[in-house]
Amino acid sequence: MVVKENFKINLKYSVIIAFVIIFFIPFIYSTANLNEFKVAQCMEKLVVLIGIPLFVPVMKPEQELSIREIVLIKSFPYRIIILFRIVMAVIFSTIFIYVFELYILYKGCSFPFYAYLLRTIIATMLIGGFGILASILSGNTLIGYLVAFLYFFLSQSNVPGLEMTIVSHGLSIRYILAIALLYLVILVRCESGKI
Repeated sequence: MVVKENFKINLKYSVIIAFVIIFFIPFIYSTANLNEFKVAQCMEKLVVLIGIPLFVPVMKPEQELSIREIVLIKSFPYRIIILFRIVMAVIFSTIFIYVFELYILYKGCSFPFYAYLLRTIIATMLIGGFGILASILSGNTLIGYLVAFLYFFLSQSNVPGLEMTIVSHGLSIRYILAIALLYLVILVRCESGKI
């Protein structure tokens, strides 16, 4: 019941948008016979975009003040609902990335399958996490989308320290700490209203 309702309220349209993004990548970026470096570029430049529709709207249903007040007075902790939605977003990201990697493997690409799967999931969580946090702080999902897109575009530029190199260069302690801190702040801020 909880899975069905949260999917219907929160993720139904997000999953459709993520599917459309994954579906159109082969038409935008050649996905046949790519080497390891080119596959990493494809993941960092296009596939990570699914993190925006899957993660950013996690808080959207409760951003209307009257609904939020009702949710926060319930005995069931609101942060558990948000954590559940984040886990659902991670599961759907994993499915989409896994299917996309199977497709490019079929098209003759050569790359470390599971390493790229994990790194791309982390990258989608990072982009989506910035959007969720902006959405919480502003009280507006649109602002969350704008911040997530801004971070994505900055990560594609040559701005030192902002480059998205998780897939090509591997996970570093910096990314792991950023993800852990980002989602900790999201879970604290979503219910208490204070960081």
